[in-house]
Amino acid sequence: MRANLLIPVFLLTSSYGFGQINFENGYFIDNDNHKITCLIKNSDWRNSPMEFEYKPKDKDASKKADVTNVKEFGIYGYSKFIRAEVQIDRSPMELSSLSNSRNPIWSTEKLFLKVILEGKASLYSYNEKNFERFFYSLNNAPIKQLIFKEYIYSDNNLSKNNEFRQQLWNTLKCEEADIKSMQYLSYTLSDLKAYFKKYNECSGSPIIVYSTKKGKDFFNLGINPGINYSAMTISNSAIDNDVDLTSTGFRLGIESEFIMPFNKNKWGIIFEPTFQTFKGKEGIADVNLKFIEFPLGLRHYFYLNQNARIFLNAYYITSFSLNFNSSLNYSLSSLKISPRDSYALGGGIDYKRLSAEIRYYTNRDLVSDYSMFHTDYSRIFFMFGYKILQVKR
Repeated sequence: MRANLLIPVFLLTSSYGFGQINFENGYFIDNDNHKITCLIKNSDWRNSPMEFEYKPKDKDASKKADVTNVKEFGIYGYSKFIRAEVQIDRSPMELSSLSNSRNPIWSTEKLFLKVILEGKASLYSYNEKNFERFFYSLNNAPIKQLIFKEYIYSDNNLSKNNEFRQQLWNTLKCEEADIKSMQYLSYTLSDLKAYFKKYNECSGSPIIVYSTKKGKDFFNLGINPGINYSAMTISNSAIDNDVDLTSTGFRLGIESEFIMPFNKNKWGIIFEPTFQTFKGKEGIADVNLKFIEFPLGLRHYFYLNQNARIFLNAYYITSFSLNFNSSLNYSLSSLKISPRDSYALGGGIDYKRLSAEIRYYTNRDLVSDYSMFHTDYSRIFFMFGYKILQVKR
């Protein structure tokens, strides 16, 4: 039971994962207004890019293009970015860094803006970590930022500059619009997209929406039965008489998975309460374990196609567990079970609702309350999974 037993498994999964095709049909327009059809690496761009990777053809080596030599690029049916030289307010948005001025801090920059909605009135966004700004244009006029800023007022009170509401009221309002409704409009993607959509509809303008992402995974609940092959060494520092035990047992996990809303749904946070057993007797040692532990982990997916994915998992297992009449007897001593924290690594493949995984658990001391006694408890699990609930965002 050694970690290197899993090396071939991880090499295999990694070779498949990193060899996956993640370039999709797209295009870009260069500075000479030439439109180049190509394959563009879809990185999902949680943060607005300054460059992107593309291939002229499927088997060509990838190349990079950036905001200095591309006016526009997009992935068909998914997203579109345009280059614009805009004034952007760089005022910090984190509470600890807010200024005492309500006025924007302007800088002129050349950026790729994500197109949220196109029509008579178009909406764009720019994102960085802990930073988001929205922009708009009317009848193809120069793009301007919608102004919103949080700042510290007197006596350390938080205040907001909601000038974007006045901008929209002055330039983009339907005839039947009520100014009172503007006070509830928030500086968020959902509110602004709905506002621009309504304005274009009442203006009789056709619209194209790029930012709608339907049917993406949000939450999965699954059941993971399997078999665990376990080994345990029990030692006593006072005597040289280690005992080695092995056991094949049953395990059952209930897995909750939350899919992160970026990087094309490739990352997930997983929590899997797991019931498992170990039973072994050899010489002066007699062990009978029945317990539930609570692994918390991170998962990364590598897509093979629309229905199949390879995944890698890393888990942290807290020392807390629920024991059901478990016992660990060594010589004439009945030892209290007091496990330490431990870790696990796993990898597998899933297809639609089904999955298969192999997982290795690092050595764990189950009698940490004792200075004289020690255990090395390690496990390899083989399991199959079935998703009983899938929620889309």
